[in-house]
Amino acid sequence: MVPITQATVLNGTEVVTNLTYSITPTENTLNRSALQTFSFNVSRTPAPDTISMRIYNSTTTLYSSSISGNGIISTILNISNQNVIYGEFNITVGSETFTINKIWTVTNIYSGDYSLFAFLSYPIENEFGTRSVRSGLWWGIIKFLLIIGILLGVSAGAYYLDPFDSTFVSFVMALIVIWFFSSFGWLSVDIPGMPDAIDKIVIASLYSLTMIGLLIWRYRSQ
Repeated sequence: MVPITQATVLNGTEVVTNLTYSITPTENTLNRSALQTFSFNVSRTPAPDTISMRIYNSTTTLYSSSISGNGIISTILNISNQNVIYGEFNITVGSETFTINKIWTVTNIYSGDYSLFAFLSYPIENEFGTRSVRSGLWWGIIKFLLIIGILLGVSAGAYYLDPFDSTFVSFVMALIVIWFFSSFGWLSVDIPGMPDAIDKIVIASLYSLTMIGLLIWRYRSQ
């Protein structure tokens, strides 16, 4: 199956008769830290006049090529600095053109569209920039349990300091913990097109707004 964002046929349908083609990569999500092969393989009887492939981002064409007849167009690109990559693939027969447009999201997750295998086995990069042999799953669980444990400890400490009204103290301490771990990227999300600085504070910001809203509601309802 070829994941397609959009496919259009111009000036007739003869161009798609007896046509087979494939586009790689077939995944919709690619690993940012890898070299990636992009290819367009076309077979048609009779052969098309031309086929072309253009790979680009929001500002620049990364690769563009065309050939006559059947065949394959292929290139290897370094996508480590990309967030979203677009592909435009054309097949031309006479005045007719068949165009396939595709979008790939580039993240720090192993290509495979968030497959279970990727989640269990992809090695992560720790906060000091070195490669880790721990799986993404176990390291994620450890970080989650550590944060939850600290938050529970903070809540218990706040109750010990003021057993009659520990809400405000718990709120302030929890904010400190959440923002502290966010600064190290432990609560980071990967939003395509957003800088790392924004990715790091999304969860902390949403948590802060939610807790402020709950505090306002609590004290206004008293």
